[in-house]
Amino acid sequence: MPSRTVVEDFIATIERGEFLEALPRFYAEDMIAQENNLPPRVGLAAQTANEEAALRRMRFDSIKPLPTWSMEIGLRSTTSSR
Repeated sequence: MPSRTVVEDFIATIERGEFLEALPRFYAEDMIAQENNLPPRVGLAAQTANEEAALRRMRFDSIKPLPTWSMEIGLRSTTSSR
């Protein structure tokens, strides 16, 4: 588990909009990521390509973290129907 300092640095990096810069700093070369029912992306290069494509489709005016309670409600609502 990462230290609190590492987690806070990760959050600050994302809040600054430095999505692509965060990848090599916080993810391993052999990482695996998967969204919903899509096949997993294996490796940092595959994840970087995916993030680059996603960022080309989006526009951000600002990035603000959700309050902890809203994430907990979201998690409860997605797990309670199972």
